[in-house]
Amino acid sequence: MADDFTIVLKDIQVTGDQLSEAISAFVAQPINKDLKKNVSRSARSLLSSVTRLLILADLVDVQRLQQCLQKLKEDVSCVKNTTDIGELTSLCTPIENALNELFALLQPRMKDLLNPTQREDLDLSQYCLRQACNMLLAASKAHLTHPELATAAANRVYCAQLDTVRCESAKEDNRNGAGLSRALDQLSVEITALENSANLGKRIHTALEASLQHLRNEINELLDVWEFQAAGELGHSVDSITDICAEIRHLIAKAALSLSSGTLLAGDSAVTLLTEAARTANENRLIVAAENIQTQTTELIDAALCLCALSVEPNSIRFARFTAAELEQLTPQLINASKVLALKPHSAAALENYNLFSRTYKSFVDMLQTAMDDLTDSTDLLITYEELLRDDLVSCENQASARQIAALMRDAKTFIAHGSRVCSFLLADLQFYGLHGNAVDKITSEIGAIQERFLTQFSAAAKEACRRIKANEAVPINLIHHAGETVMDRFQDLRETLEVLFGQRRTTLDSTRTSAPSDDFSRRGDGDLASTTCKIFCIIYC
Repeated sequence: MADDFTIVLKDIQVTGDQLSEAISAFVAQPINKDLKKNVSRSARSLLSSVTRLLILADLVDVQRLQQCLQKLKEDVSCVKNTTDIGELTSLCTPIENALNELFALLQPRMKDLLNPTQREDLDLSQYCLRQACNMLLAASKAHLTHPELATAAANRVYCAQLDTVRCESAKEDNRNGAGLSRALDQLSVEITALENSANLGKRIHTALEASLQHLRNEINELLDVWEFQAAGELGHSVDSITDICAEIRHLIAKAALSLSSGTLLAGDSAVTLLTEAARTANENRLIVAAENIQTQTTELIDAALCLCALSVEPNSIRFARFTAAELEQLTPQLINASKVLALKPHSAAALENYNLFSRTYKSFVDMLQTAMDDLTDSTDLLITYEELLRDDLVSCENQASARQIAALMRDAKTFIAHGSRVCSFLLADLQFYGLHGNAVDKITSEIGAIQERFLTQFSAAAKEACRRIKANEAVPINLIHHAGETVMDRFQDLRETLEVLFGQRRTTLDSTRTSAPSDDFSRRGDGDLASTTCKIFCIIYC
């Protein structure tokens, strides 16, 4: 590399002298076209030489990066293969130093990247690399400390095999009439899987079934028109299919948002329960907590993949799919780490291993929830949560009628949490789009009133009902009903205002608000539940 620099610098000196001579000659005879060409030729030669110098300088940085990365790979390989706890301990500091050096070298290059997506990808890669190394060290320490535990070995194997998840979708070419039928059949299968796995409420189940049948009829009609070359009638059929597909996508969005609402409300409670069960070595509680966190994660991932299939934002989809895939692989290993801790509750290595896995799990859950918010349409969220709030209100009224204090307070807290979730989402949405004006000020003021006044009034009504139940007095159910209806009316007004603000023209499928699904939702292969509806558009327009 030093010889290359010497050659390039000498070349720059030579071409610089040539340019200087050419300029001097041209200044003496400015009307001479040949001398002007010599100046241009010499300038291009000098620019080329300087460019080679810059490339060489960049290659030095790249070489340093490669050397640092190679050193890190060698240290990590030693961690994967070592069977001695002393050797493992001695490798911790070199790996940490290599990571710090690598990230320090990457910082200037990351700042030079003009594409924000590339900067985000590089930043996420650095985070994942550091987490992977830390988890590998902790899992290896736990395994070497407790080699008899298969779950500790599984944690170590998982960390040793961490790699970037690539989310790719197969391309299909269905530019013919037969492709429409195949796409519809695939959509029918996917919706049936959703209905069966999510245990959807009766209304969503019935609406999906009716919409699918309506879609099948319209496509059959389109194929008949197509067959007889009635080109003038194609437009009406395409419009009808577009409207039905929009209804199906809307229903799937409602199912996804309903499915993830429980996880959003639960927060870190599932991890907390798993931690407590592991630390107390309570086998029964650990089994229940593990099932709970697996179910919660599955519901969140399935909801995220449904939203991916409905979105047209490639960067948000890519980030959500990546995070969901990482979370899906991480969850069983978190459960394994909890089992290690339960079997060795006094082991510092087991505790360190579990803490790293749990922190990483919570971090990926937060990232996936953020990605889901980016994929969520405000109108879909408002319509879905209006139904959830209706269910919560009915449940509160039933519990008040049954004079069940604990159940009433639980359902009232759920109602308030659902309302607060909508408020926080809308405020973040307005801030993200940077909207201003009288309409935005009105929406912000209305959201503040819901948070500070109307939800507080509902809470007060629920507490008053509990007080009267405890005093064996008549329960003011009408107060709970009125306070809840006021909140929902405010959200409905917000939705109408937002539709005007964002220029949306969404059709509400019905005005009846019923219960939303919250039961177990089994995994699908790639999450492209609603992407089949997109294929129908592609087939028609291509």
